[in-house]
Amino acid sequence: MSKKSEKQFEVIIEKLDQLLEENKQLKTTIAQKDDELSLQKEQIEFLTQKLYGPKKETVKEDPNQGNLFNDHLFSEPEQTGNQSDEDEIIVTKVVRRKKRKRLKD
Repeated sequence: MSKKSEKQFEVIIEKLDQLLEENKQLKTTIAQKDDELSLQKEQIEFLTQKLYGPKKETVKEDPNQGNLFNDHLFSEPEQTGNQSDEDEIIVTKVVRRKKRKRLKD
């Protein structure tokens, strides 16, 4: 081979080595960015769940206060005996009065 072709060959090999090194650096950078991106996605999911997700409400039980959702308290009717066996009809009479005219001063 001639010296010119050997020199071109060496330049090509150097350029190839540089490109391989750059490729390796870019791959490590991409891997780091992927790790950061996945971490940020997890943080976004966590914060979104915390902000918009269901919340556990804890209330201290007061022994003097009854539970609204306790079914056995409301299972029996409030009325006893013959209290409202008959329907009661209440009639009210509505009377409207005329307004008095005011005297102008």
